[in-house]
Amino acid sequence: MEQKSTDKLNSIIMQNKAEYFILIFFVKIFSLLGIDRAAATASVLSRFLYYFVPLRKKIIRKNLKIAFPEKSEKEIKELVLSNYRSVVILLHEISCVKNTKREKFLSKIKYTNIDELNKELENNKGALLLSAHFGNWELAGVAFNAVTARPFHALAKPQRNPYANKWINDTREYYGSTVVSLGLGVREVFKVLQKGSPILMVGDQRGPSDGMRVKFFGQETAVYIGTAAIAQKTNAPIYFFLMIRQPDNTYQVTFERMHYEEVKGTKDEIIHWINQNYMSKLEAALRIYPEQWFWMHNIWKY
Repeated sequence: MEQKSTDKLNSIIMQNKAEYFILIFFVKIFSLLGIDRAAATASVLSRFLYYFVPLRKKIIRKNLKIAFPEKSEKEIKELVLSNYRSVVILLHEISCVKNTKREKFLSKIKYTNIDELNKELENNKGALLLSAHFGNWELAGVAFNAVTARPFHALAKPQRNPYANKWINDTREYYGSTVVSLGLGVREVFKVLQKGSPILMVGDQRGPSDGMRVKFFGQETAVYIGTAAIAQKTNAPIYFFLMIRQPDNTYQVTFERMHYEEVKGTKDEIIHWINQNYMSKLEAALRIYPEQWFWMHNIWKY
């Protein structure tokens, strides 16, 4: 029994190392090509993935057909290809962080309403920046520390592969942001908010099967209540934003205040309102930019 456990552990370690080697292989290639070639690389690699390495293609198709039942098979296929392209652009851009001047990244991002957010932060009020796996969400961690009035933190779920997890967190923190580990970092989140700093969270992962549900594309969808519960407990302001990729491969970011403090009801009713409001805003964006979300996530597993 002990030998089987050792063999299983060694197998997992070897798998993690192999995955990490593949990751670093592509990181090196993308880095050598440079950030300006991200779109061109994605146009080629997305088709290769679609036809030869169909990563989670069945899940992407299933999700898209649920969200957009009116679309034809041809339109769904084009959306799957576009979705692969969006993910490859994200991976290419984040691979270039350490060999690209920060000013280059900052020039790619245009902000709306950031002055309102900074005014809130200057008054020693922390803020929850609620986003989603949309556009290139990873660039938020790279860029926001330079444009927010307080040190920037990001709450992140640890990756299964510890080698990949270290690489992505090192990249996220390369320009001064701080990663707070999900699960272990709830107390740290409260400390960050008490210091008047912003903390980025993404709330579009599938929640527990017995958890709260809200409407998303007409489907009863399980959600996590963490962000809403923290806001309800601390009275921290919530700003919704998305990193929306533009045709010229720059990003537009608009910070929109979610005025949950105006909602009347019980604690659970307020938390439900925050989650429903968030998912409704995300759905509205996906109806305009359907290719930019991470449809590989099995959001409607149950």
